Amino acid sequence: MEFETGLGKFRAKNLSNARFHELSLEVGLGSALLDFHGNGLERCTANISVGLGSVTLLIPENLGARVNVEDSFLSRVSFDSDFRKHNGSYYASDWNDTKKRIVIDLEIGLGSASIERIQ
Repeated sequence: MEFETGLGKFRAKNLSNARFHELSLEVGLGSALLDFHGNGLERCTANISVGLGSVTLLIPENLGARVNVEDSFLSRVSFDSDFRKHNGSYYASDWNDTKKRIVIDLEIGLGSASIERIQ
């Protein structure tokens, strides 16, 4: 699945129901919200690139997550308290305990990103 946004708001909910293996998102000046709720995912990857915009990632508690971040001193990335940094990547607390996993490669220029765990 591929998404590209320019100026404006983009929202995608219940993405796990789409049963994708790879997702790609490019955010220009706008904002995007990706909600990974659903039942279809086993293992997948998401490649997310943010220019001047912002992205919010909502990751359900039953989905193990690893986030690799490439950012600059002009960008801002915030993680929910459930994530811990290890060897340059951020891991959700259930990464080792769940079969359902997502690996997120996040590249941020001048923008911002928020990664949140939700029920």
